[in-house]
Amino acid sequence: MNGIPLSVTYNFKVYMFYVISFLQEKITSVEILLEGRNYSLVLGEDNVWSQQIIKGNIQIEAGLLDKLTHIIAQRWLKKT
Repeated sequence: MNGIPLSVTYNFKVYMFYVISFLQEKITSVEILLEGRNYSLVLGEDNVWSQQIIKGNIQIEAGLLDKLTHIIAQRWLKKT
């Protein structure tokens, strides 16, 4: 598997996901693989992450999205 493996626990379930690629230099978007599906996550101007809907994918539950992006932000985003 290509990508950086990470895990998160949400609602008593452990989710393994892979950071496949950072889509922009400033890390305002990232592509992940979660449960066999590709997802694009985008950091908005208001510093809130959202899911860019890809045809055929289900929407990630808001709480899980928060957990996923928190881990990504902790690992790669610089604190100012």
